[in-house]
Amino acid sequence: MSTSTTLLLGQTLSFVADPFVVPVDEAAQHRRRGGVLIRDGRILETGEGDALRRANPAAEVVDYGDALITDPDSGQDIGSM
Repeated sequence: MSTSTTLLLGQTLSFVADPFVVPVDEAAQHRRRGGVLIRDGRILETGEGDALRRANPAAEVVDYGDALITDPDSGQDIGSM
């Protein structure tokens, strides 16, 4: 069984705490050059894009430049942005 690994590069935004409980600057983590490592349709890891690229040299890279990578299941209609 072959596995497919893809690294998405771009801006990432993640929440490490509840922004309704702590200040938003403590709850949110924005990476200008972030990465999302995906294998067989599942997110394996998120982090600094360059570090993920060095650690996973065989991954197919999809670079979105300055675009924000979003979850396609989040309900956000990016086509209307």
